[in-house]
Amino acid sequence: MNICLDASPTLQPISGIARYTTKLIEGLLKLDSGDNLSLLYNRGLQGSPPAPLNHLPKRVIPLGNKQWRLLLLLAYRLGSTMDGLLGDTDLFHGTDYLLPPLRRINAVVTIHDLSFLLFPSCHTLGNRLNLRMMVPLAVRSAGAIIVDSQSSKRDLLRWIAMPEEKIHVIHLGVDDCYFVNRTDEERQRLLQRYAIQQPFILSVGTIEPRKNIPALLDAYSALHGTGNLSHQLVIVGRAGWHHRSVLQQLTVDRATSIRFLGHLPDEELAILYTAADLFVFPSLYEGFGLPPLESMACGTPVVCSNTSSLPEVVGEAALTVDPHDVASLARAMDQVFTDSDLRRRLAGQGRERAKMFTWQKTARCTLDVYRHVQLNRR
Repeated sequence: MNICLDASPTLQPISGIARYTTKLIEGLLKLDSGDNLSLLYNRGLQGSPPAPLNHLPKRVIPLGNKQWRLLLLLAYRLGSTMDGLLGDTDLFHGTDYLLPPLRRINAVVTIHDLSFLLFPSCHTLGNRLNLRMMVPLAVRSAGAIIVDSQSSKRDLLRWIAMPEEKIHVIHLGVDDCYFVNRTDEERQRLLQRYAIQQPFILSVGTIEPRKNIPALLDAYSALHGTGNLSHQLVIVGRAGWHHRSVLQQLTVDRATSIRFLGHLPDEELAILYTAADLFVFPSLYEGFGLPPLESMACGTPVVCSNTSSLPEVVGEAALTVDPHDVASLARAMDQVFTDSDLRRRLAGQGRERAKMFTWQKTARCTLDVYRHVQLNRR
């Protein structure tokens, strides 16, 4: 089978969809299934694809992001087909919500979450309007839809009419680097580089309203105000949509005990996870939620939200709380600090839980969906 995947997200290395697309393609290559893989790139995305993908045949669309999306929408409205862009392709996988209109070529699309409907403040107006129009079109034209969690499946069925049997839940994986044991020397070198003092609490995620960082800051302040907490708070993540309102919540007094590091490469982040006393992830909504699993793989206890996909992902291996309840969040954090048996249990169970999620499993299940679509189309 000749399979073409939209690899445009891989040119954005700090996005979760970039990680998904890269790891999926790498996983498909490792399966050595006998299929021929090729990649589609949107020229409007700047950067170079990861090294393992460089040798694959590629097609480059000579349009910027907005122009490419408008062309897709126009093609759907006119009833046109874009099969000719993909040449001798049997199946196309849209890894990032969108599909070109296709007739001869089978199609699969991944819908990671419905934040553009449920949390519109996380998106620009243009992106929100485009996804509201394009996602239903992609869902209807695809032979199969892949989602990252049962939670996203429920959201999709609630908001967009479709046959349930078209939806396939395929969890994401945890990179091997998060399971590697780290030395004290590695940890101390990294902490010195970023002026981090132990002990510290860690949180990882894009600085945007959906990640609910203000609740974490309030819970941290509440614990700090008791005089029983000496931990620094370290937040890792790129500045996203509406990040200024989050940063403005910091006062001069808090600034000395809170560190914002921006984006870190995986290897550094893996070391940082192992050095933290606690990982906190109070996100309001996730299609999957990789950071809690990454922390669990590193043996660091996790407190996270009890909403959307997160209970499904972390199971019983983390403390889950209502992300809107700052007092409950603070109590859960304090519980981990004061209960040594709980810390040991979360660390052990978390590592075992994280082992259940591998990118090879993601790739195998995705290939099964390809085969299913190809067989049913004939």
